[in-house]
Amino acid sequence: MLKQILPLIDIDKIKSASVGVLTKRFKYLCPNHHLHDLRHTFITRAQECGIRREIVSLWAGHKADNSITTNVYTHFQEHSELQMLEMQKYNYDYN
Repeated sequence: MLKQILPLIDIDKIKSASVGVLTKRFKYLCPNHHLHDLRHTFITRAQECGIRREIVSLWAGHKADNSITTNVYTHFQEHSELQMLEMQKYNYDYN
């Protein structure tokens, strides 16, 4: 669903916006929610779509996990092709 509106989003403008501005604007648009709710929703939906937990954690800015296998052998952050394959799984229909 996001893919459809990405061309309408000015990514550079969003990157330059302060967290305070984003938080205030989001609160205006969605008074009963917090900006952090979007992060929680994305992580939940990505996992419901079957995207690997380690990849979702990486996208959220966390370590993939604390296991020796992931830290020593996997290096998900270095595998952009794997991340792109996992991203193809994200097709969440909220209807």
